[in-house]
Amino acid sequence: MVLERVVPLSRRLGAPVPTPRRAHPPRDSRVARLCFTQTKVTFQRPSIVGAHMPKTIDVNVLHVFEEDAPEGQAPVDWLLYTTEPLDTSKQIENVVDYYRCRWQIEELNKALKTGCVVQERRLESLDALTTMLALSLPIAVELLALRTLARADSSSPAKLVLHEQELAALRHISHRPLPKNPTVQDALWCIAGLGGHIKNNGPAGWQVLQRGMEKFVVFAAGWCAAKALDL
Repeated sequence: MVLERVVPLSRRLGAPVPTPRRAHPPRDSRVARLCFTQTKVTFQRPSIVGAHMPKTIDVNVLHVFEEDAPEGQAPVDWLLYTTEPLDTSKQIENVVDYYRCRWQIEELNKALKTGCVVQERRLESLDALTTMLALSLPIAVELLALRTLARADSSSPAKLVLHEQELAALRHISHRPLPKNPTVQDALWCIAGLGGHIKNNGPAGWQVLQRGMEKFVVFAAGWCAAKALDL
């Protein structure tokens, strides 16, 4: 073992599939003590690969595992293959932190592809595509920030993501009540309602949230502009 580290693990809801088939089952939030070991392996060139490729390739391997996991909770156990150096503690920590960001990256992609439906726009030119992505990315980032904070700590104040004028605009346009000091969960609930979310359908999906956020962004821009003129 070359390193130990104490890290917070966020709560995971898990996919709505039968337990035996879940690749990532639900878990409670907790603080985990992770241990790190590393080594280097050499892979031989497969026979189906042409001779123009190297005969061997060296890859660093990092094993991250949790000791003393709570009863009933699956321990963290990652086997990471990387070409990044693992010579120092800082380099090892960096590789692990890169890996821990993977789900956030995937969720941002979902927000763009599923929520902002970037793949269904059928744009033909690179200029049109990049312009559309530039317009969609801030919406996807705000949605992801709201949903991530709501899942990590639903009592977090909404002002961490939305400023006062935006919250005032949301309170005015939403048919769902927004408290005086709203949490991120309150704001997410109201935005989902703007997108047509029905309470009995469970948590809002990306498409519903995107529709709600598009309505909210347009209204909030007008609201903030009107308030600026009043000044």
